Amino acid sequence: MELIKRSLLEISQHGDLLEKYSVRVAGIGRTEMMPPDVQEVLRGVEEMTKRNKKALLNICMPYTSQDEIAGAIEATIQRCVDGEILPEQITEDDIDGAMMTAIPGSPPLDILVRTSGVRRLSNYFLWQTCSDTQVHFLETLWPSFGLWDLTPVLMDYQKKQWTLQRQWAAERSTKRHL
Repeated sequence: MELIKRSLLEISQHGDLLEKYSVRVAGIGRTEMMPPDVQEVLRGVEEMTKRNKKALLNICMPYTSQDEIAGAIEATIQRCVDGEILPEQITEDDIDGAMMTAIPGSPPLDILVRTSGVRRLSNYFLWQTCSDTQVHFLETLWPSFGLWDLTPVLMDYQKKQWTLQRQWAAERSTKRHL
C-alpha cells in the first residue's frame, strides 16, 4: 500500500501541471478497502483537482469491471424496486449512470494504458472502452510508470486526433462541393 500512497503523493506534487492542463484525478473502485492513510491522500488529490475539466485520470484501486458492472446492475434493479423506473424501461444509459466512473462524469475512454508488458485488458474498463479507445501496452512496470512513459502515449493520441480532424475537414469540404 505504500507504493500507491507514494504514487498519489507524487501526483499531488504536480498540482500546478494538473491545473495547467486541467486534469482531474479520480479514484475508481472499492477505495473503502484501502488503508485510511491511502484514502486520505486520494481524497486530497481528488479535492485538489475537482475543478479541472479538460481531462480525467482514473486511478483504479481495488477495481474490476465485473464488480463495477454487477454493482451498476444492482443499483439499477434497486431503482426498479424503489419504483423510480419500470424494468422494461431500463436502458444502457441507466446502467452507464450507475457505473463507478459516472460519479466523476467520465466519458468513454480515449486512452487505456496497460503497464507491465502484459497484452490483455485484465478486466479493466470493459464497459467504458469503445471503438475509438486507443489501447497502449507498455513494458514499464506500474511502480516505475511516470511522465516519461505517459508523454509518448499522449503524443500518439494527439497525432491521431489531428489526423482525424483533417479527415473530417476534408470530408466536409468534399460534401459542400457536391
